[in-house]
Amino acid sequence: MKHLIKNLFVILIIVSGTYLFYRYILPYIVPFVIAGVLTVFIEPLVRLLQSKAKLPRAPAVIISLILIIGLTGTLLTLFVARLVAELIEFSSSLPMYTEMLAKNIVHLRATAESFYFSLPASLLEFIANNMGTIEKNIGAYLTQLQAFTKEMLNQFIILVSSVPGILVIIFVSLIATFFMAKDRRVIIGFWLRIMPEPWGSKTIQVLKDVSAALFGYARAQLILISITFFNSLIGLAIIDAPYILLMAAMIGVFDLIPVLGPGTVYIPWIIWEIINNNVVFAVKLGVVYIIIVIIRQVLEAKVVANAMGLHPLATLISIYVGLQIFGPLGLVLGPLFLIGLKALAKAGIVDWPSG
Repeated sequence: MKHLIKNLFVILIIVSGTYLFYRYILPYIVPFVIAGVLTVFIEPLVRLLQSKAKLPRAPAVIISLILIIGLTGTLLTLFVARLVAELIEFSSSLPMYTEMLAKNIVHLRATAESFYFSLPASLLEFIANNMGTIEKNIGAYLTQLQAFTKEMLNQFIILVSSVPGILVIIFVSLIATFFMAKDRRVIIGFWLRIMPEPWGSKTIQVLKDVSAALFGYARAQLILISITFFNSLIGLAIIDAPYILLMAAMIGVFDLIPVLGPGTVYIPWIIWEIINNNVVFAVKLGVVYIIIVIIRQVLEAKVVANAMGLHPLATLISIYVGLQIFGPLGLVLGPLFLIGLKALAKAGIVDWPSG
């Protein structure tokens, strides 16, 4: 009972502290949080340059930052440029698709009416009662899709307009990353001097465990999303689908969101092609979708389990609770809380059940 009360108290403090940090502190220290993440991320490359190239730590940090930021920036620029071009083209084509859908529904209705005398009265009544509803729902879906693409373009414009502020954050983050990475041992030593034992060494150990698990989780999600994205990109290219980069990117984004998954894009797309009498193409899309689902289901459990060492149910609960408390950011904060709790247990601060 004593251990239970202690654990509940620690969990309450962690949840409250995380919320207060997210709500009141994080907006003011974003560059330094980014710097901390980058510092952990580039550390393996820094050590590699120190050991293999015999470089001092400061030049190794600078070269690591240039390599990683340069490569990431170049790839991201090329990707975004192509994505925006496809998004603009797709958005401008939506009215044409809507008109095409309306014509096909009218054609389907005319075809159904031509079989009036050969179909049962109950079936004809069902068609008459539901065709209008189907047409209305699909039209509403297309309207929402058009609004979504326009909103994405608007958000991109807003993002471009906020470039000066973003550049300041990036600049401060890079400078802070350099000093954090260069003076990593000095910072750790300072922390150990000001913190009474055993809390100094325990907090360092917790930070190391959280960093390792967090990057393991991020790596697992990146691997899964990349698999879905590239499989979709290759599959859509093979079947000669339009807007392959845009569609593959949307599929990857929905794959990141629990419950939704790739089917959020594939299933409406398949239905759309069937309505437009592109049955062969719809079958090809269905085959690509099934292959992607099978590959992801086979790999997901192994990748996530190896990366985090947590039960999938516990991870799902943490994601859902995080989403309810923190919104979209809870998709990251939920698992991060669970990772932190496990790290605290490893440090002996809370009791983590074995098994």
